[in-house]
Amino acid sequence: MITDNNRPGQEQGQAMTTYKARTGDAVAKGLRLRESARFQRARAASSAQYDPTGAWFDRREADEADRVADAILTLPDAPAIGAGGELHLSRDDAAAKPGLACTVADNPDLTIAVASRDRLELAGDAQCLSLAVDMAETLHARNSVEKALAHQAAGAHQLAMRFAATANRWLDHVQAGQTFNEAHRMAMVEAQRAANASARLMLAYRGAALTLQRLRTGGRQVVQVQHVQVNSGGQAVVAGKMTTGHRGYRRGRKSK
Repeated sequence: MITDNNRPGQEQGQAMTTYKARTGDAVAKGLRLRESARFQRARAASSAQYDPTGAWFDRREADEADRVADAILTLPDAPAIGAGGELHLSRDDAAAKPGLACTVADNPDLTIAVASRDRLELAGDAQCLSLAVDMAETLHARNSVEKALAHQAAGAHQLAMRFAATANRWLDHVQAGQTFNEAHRMAMVEAQRAANASARLMLAYRGAALTLQRLRTGGRQVVQVQHVQVNSGGQAVVAGKMTTGHRGYRRGRKSK
């Protein structure tokens, strides 16, 4: 039943849903126009030699499509950047989900802003929004891929800790010194299940960290190989850097 107390909140939620639907439609239209412009330019490039007039019209239509797409997707004002390289949302978005932020790049357009809002809205639904923002800031995430990995790692960490806590709660049912019965056996089974889930999520967390490292290093490993040839009766020492503190043999004579 809708009362006077919850009606404003419901109306605000409906308004937010309508706003998101309209924003999503605008983004879809802008992206379709940009894709159409790319297709028309590619077609113009392939037909320029045998159909220059058609290629000219294709380029003209592509320019017009890009102009309309830019008008749709370009944000009217530069957004304010907050903690963790995140964008402060509008008052309505902030009221709908307190603490929600958008991940943005320099000079973002509507596509980036909407995608960023949706990405962090998912983190909020996963109950790890604060962890996700903090982890992205700690890692100095440089782009959307790295920030998404940070959010996934935060989600895996949050769930791993919750499953570990669940395992401990089940183990608390098994009191030392008591007779082991069926209830204790079931508690041990549930504790093991929760512990296994926690361990798998910890592996997923470490996997996200390794993936981030590979993205930043390109997956390259540097191996330095030194080849030293030693003749019969000779001796050799291989080191990265050596500093001698005394005079040794000079060429042609011995040092005194």
